[in-house]
Amino acid sequence: MIKLYGAILSPYVRKSLFVLTKKQLSFELVPQMPFRADDDFLKISTLGKVPAHGFLFSDEMLTADIALVSPLINAEIVGYCLDAKLWPQLCAFLERVKSHQVMQPILAAEEKFLSR
Repeated sequence: MIKLYGAILSPYVRKSLFVLTKKQLSFELVPQMPFRADDDFLKISTLGKVPAHGFLFSDEMLTADIALVSPLINAEIVGYCLDAKLWPQLCAFLERVKSHQVMQPILAAEEKFLSR
C-alpha cells in the first residue's frame, strides 16, 4: 500500500491526494508536519520534505518523486552531479527514479532532443 506522508492542509499533499484518489489507488495518509521530521520519516524522505510517498521502499513512483528529482536531472544535463559521498541516499533515490521503466523512454527522448 502507498503511504503518503504530509500535512493535510499542504497544497502538495492535496495534489497527491487528488491523483491517488482519481487513480483509485489504495493509500494511507500519515500525518507529518514539515520541518519536524523524526528519524523514521527521514529514512524515506532524505530532505525531510513532505509529501513523501515511500518510493524508496516500493515499486510505485508518483508525481512527487519526479518533482524532487527533476531539478537534479536538469543539473546533470548542464554538467553538475551530486556528490555521492555527501548525499548517498539522495543519489541512490535519483538513480532509482532515472532507471524506472516509465522514466527511461522519457530521459532517452530528452537526450535525443539535446543531441540535435
